[in-house]
Amino acid sequence: MIPGLTSDEARDLVLSVGLGTRRNSRRVLSPVEVAELVQKAREAGATNKQLTERCLLETDTIFSRFLRLLRLAPEARHLVTFGRQVGSLSFTQAMEISALDGHDVQNQLVDRALSDGINKEELRAVCQLIKRSGATVEDAAD
Repeated sequence: MIPGLTSDEARDLVLSVGLGTRRNSRRVLSPVEVAELVQKAREAGATNKQLTERCLLETDTIFSRFLRLLRLAPEARHLVTFGRQVGSLSFTQAMEISALDGHDVQNQLVDRALSDGINKEELRAVCQLIKRSGATVEDAAD
């Protein structure tokens, strides 16, 4: 059992992030839903060790990556998926965007990423430009 989660929530969490789910379609939660359950469990006292063991993972580093998604602009969260799909943001893309300060900037970059089909490597470079030089989304993306 995972503190703070119902048995259904714990099952869904394991199916969505547990060992072996990377290449299959058994994921029942979106990355943001996973982040919300991880946060809920942590608030109830769950440790990284408990989460790691229950999800059959080797390390707990993935949980901090999921939690970063909760800094993403709420308007963009429904767009986050596992893998790359048309009209959506991959988990990695969303994680990169969530590191930017300000939801307005994040929303601008989400719009630009979707309209221009910016891949995760390009998006990482755009985010670095924005963070390091203070460039606007338009200038950095161009």
